Amino acid sequence: MAIGVVAFIPYGWVLQQRVHLAAPLVLQFIIGFCFVAALNCLNTLLVDLFPDKPATAASACNLVRCCLGAVGAAVISQMLSGMGWGWCFFFLGLAMTAGMGLLWVENVYGMGWREKRLLKIEQKMEKDARAAEIQIEGKADGREQKDTNVQELVAGANDANVAEEPRRTE
Repeated sequence: MAIGVVAFIPYGWVLQQRVHLAAPLVLQFIIGFCFVAALNCLNTLLVDLFPDKPATAASACNLVRCCLGAVGAAVISQMLSGMGWGWCFFFLGLAMTAGMGLLWVENVYGMGWREKRLLKIEQKMEKDARAAEIQIEGKADGREQKDTNVQELVAGANDANVAEEPRRTE
């Protein structure tokens, strides 16, 4: 990320000064390579942080990224005309640098947050397992009760049939 931001900040100045085409192309390659590599690493981190719901984590990341891209596309024209190319990319580079501070926070506190989350997931799974055991035991008790009732009905019917049989034969 840091290399991508270092290449991103001068990109606006290079475009504003209208230098040779090779300079913006090289900066675009560096920016694209670094940001895509960082995005892949961050998606892997999200899946690792939320192992119980990896698709939800990746989808949430993509949703936020696309929403921010839409907002950026809506305001970039106004920013470029108001600030100029150089200052606009400088400002966006500073915003990305501030965002990299969140990576530092994740690096420092992330493992503790992950352990707490995994502990909560484990406790929830244990609670669900206990509830399932209780439910299974309740169903088993209910079946035994139903079987007993059925046996009593069958025995009662047999007694009635035995009592009725002599009348038929008479």
